[in-house]
Amino acid sequence: MAEEKPKRLCAFQPSDPNAPKHVGLTKQHVFGDWMNNLFGRDQRHRAKFTNYRQDASPVRIGGYKKSAIRPGTITTMQLRVVCSDCNNGWMRALEEKARPTVEKLVRGEAVVLDAQAQLAVAAWATQVSIISEYYSEEGQIVSQDQRDQFRLTGVPSSGWTVWIGYYLGGSYRHFATQSRTWDRVAPIPNSTDTEKGDVSLSVYVLGHLFCHVFYRSHQRTLLAPPTLPGLIRIWPIATPIAVWPVLPKISDPLIGGLMQSFRRFTSNSFYPERE
Repeated sequence: MAEEKPKRLCAFQPSDPNAPKHVGLTKQHVFGDWMNNLFGRDQRHRAKFTNYRQDASPVRIGGYKKSAIRPGTITTMQLRVVCSDCNNGWMRALEEKARPTVEKLVRGEAVVLDAQAQLAVAAWATQVSIISEYYSEEGQIVSQDQRDQFRLTGVPSSGWTVWIGYYLGGSYRHFATQSRTWDRVAPIPNSTDTEKGDVSLSVYVLGHLFCHVFYRSHQRTLLAPPTLPGLIRIWPIATPIAVWPVLPKISDPLIGGLMQSFRRFTSNSFYPERE
């Protein structure tokens, strides 16, 4: 008799070892199935999702670049990493709360975002970033405790930062990329000590919406990633009322330059030397 394979667990399973596990995985549209109402489901296209990783060790182990190429656009891409309870429950509710504002941002309509709207869009972008990590088989930056906290509250923790901007170009209208680094060393303010942690940098471009998501597991450092002018920080909320779009608008050359900055930020040469 063949040995029964263990059931795969949901990405948002409770971190409590005594809690019931979330099993029976379903396919999840990374950006939300409703996004296809804006972009269609043309299977003649090929979507490319690129995931970068660097190991920030004193002796460089090396990095990798992995791309998933599938029929359709990035909005049709799905991953089987969450259970039906999460997919059809709190995740759907989170997406529906963000959907009216996100759709306006994608279409390039002028939007005034109050604090609730900013949180809704930031939570949606955080969910996309967490799920996107599963394109890679190299493990996840965001810990189980962090995912559990996000499932229970629907609010990004203090380790997350989210910006949005107005994209006005042609080459990146359906674009997603994520760069991750384990053991990123950063200086602690007002101290000679350093702190080691993991970081993730993501950029999603959907129509006119440019979304930049940054996560760090560091607790005591003020690690700041490369960004672009013309971005509004919606998490942590910088202003109770945000008017979008702002100038300057995001162009193709600006995005290309930002991708290069990402490589430097997550490369081994960026870290202080260790004895």
